[in-house]
Amino acid sequence: GSEMCIRDRRKTAMKKIVIVGGGISGLTSGIFAQKYGFESIVLEKNSVAGGVCTGWDRQGSHIDGCIHWLTGTKKDTELYDLWCEVGALDGIDIINLDYYYMFEYDVKKICFYNDYNKLREELLSVSAEDSELIDEFISACKAVESIEMPTSKPMDMMSIIDMMKLGKKMMSGFGSMKKYSAVSCKEFAERFKSPILQKVFRSFMPDNYSISQVMFSYATIVSGNGGIPVGGSKAMAMRMADKYKSLGGQLRLNTSVDEIIIKDGKAVGVKLQNGDIIDADYVISACDANVTLQKLLRGKYVDKQLQPYYDDLENNPLQSNVLVAFAVDGDVSNLPISFIFDSEKYEIAGKTEDRVGMRVYSYDKSLVKNGKTTITSYISQNTQQFDYWKKLYENKEAYKAEKMRIAEEILKRILKHFPELEGRIKIIDVATPATYERYCGAYKGSWMSFMSTPKSKQSQGHNGKIDGIDNFQISGQWIYSPGGLPCAVATGKFAVQRICKAEKIKL
Repeated sequence: GSEMCIRDRRKTAMKKIVIVGGGISGLTSGIFAQKYGFESIVLEKNSVAGGVCTGWDRQGSHIDGCIHWLTGTKKDTELYDLWCEVGALDGIDIINLDYYYMFEYDVKKICFYNDYNKLREELLSVSAEDSELIDEFISACKAVESIEMPTSKPMDMMSIIDMMKLGKKMMSGFGSMKKYSAVSCKEFAERFKSPILQKVFRSFMPDNYSISQVMFSYATIVSGNGGIPVGGSKAMAMRMADKYKSLGGQLRLNTSVDEIIIKDGKAVGVKLQNGDIIDADYVISACDANVTLQKLLRGKYVDKQLQPYYDDLENNPLQSNVLVAFAVDGDVSNLPISFIFDSEKYEIAGKTEDRVGMRVYSYDKSLVKNGKTTITSYISQNTQQFDYWKKLYENKEAYKAEKMRIAEEILKRILKHFPELEGRIKIIDVATPATYERYCGAYKGSWMSFMSTPKSKQSQGHNGKIDGIDNFQISGQWIYSPGGLPCAVATGKFAVQRICKAEKIKL
């Protein structure tokens, strides 16, 4: 049935879609373009597909650069089915961890268990007088569990009945989401009487971000919908690239696009960095949205849907980080997997930090190489700090020295906390916001889209179009709040669905 249907469409359609960017969104667009009978080509500037969803090898160890948890790992959810359809999770084991984070503040360990009852007991053991606020947090998390990102079709293609069904399904979560989107992490944390719980609730995200984001992330994991695919980020992207090629798609790596060609208000192809032209009936730009608007479209078009975000980064902030990676020899079973602890102060990019976060990749045996387990430490960075790194990068020696200084500062603090690692742990790599910009074209080095604060512009969901250009779609995490991999895969699909609608291809 469906294969016949695809062959029939191939005979009639066979129009060509050129897709700029071979990250999760671009690969998804490629897969759906092939499924719906188009000829497609995905152009990726790097030597490997996947974009931000990546990992790399250093000194015999593997560094996973993306997934700490993946939304959409719970069977019988729309998003899980989509991940399977694009080859990301089909037949892949999912790891569900016992806790979200473990904290150690003022010598007290607090475990944020992935179980509401256990979390409640844990937090009450720290501060029974905060029981009311603890229960409020847990109730809000339970409520937002019902919020699922629609992935069957974009909002602009939904009928009134579709919209009503969606609204009914998520009704219980919307009230909580709205209420807590207006409360910052700092405001919520300061309502606790316990100074330790104040510290814990200020550790998840920067102070000015909405607490709703913490609630939504935690609820996703507790519900079993935020697991980790075995093999990590790069392996997942490679499965998608293989799926795309198996459907007859052309994936061209090491191919930089210089410009999207617009003629008479219509996208008709792309010009590559080497001067070659590739003609197309449709163009989907699935790379960083700012790169699309400022570089590929030469800044000639204003995207009215995104511009208000770019114009107000204070209330729609961006998050980047410095990632320090270590390899540890031998047994690490005593180390917590996600751990944040108090530390001596240290300086980074003009800011003083007083805590260290660690991620220990012991939970996925396939990532343990040559008896060595990777540990990463992430230090959150804002846009001002991106500017610092960008400037420093101009002097390669100073840049390299500063990366090493920070890595050694973090290592010193890890060893103070875990002296048994002495002689067994070494620095293997450091990435900065400048790395994210260089590798992914990421605007201001951000690995996520615009984050939510109490004063954020509330996203209505981008329709994929840019005023003044026909036969063109923009996709990727930047155009769909809150960003990340689920938004990338969904918008990649939506872009092709809209093209199908224009071509009168029945979905």
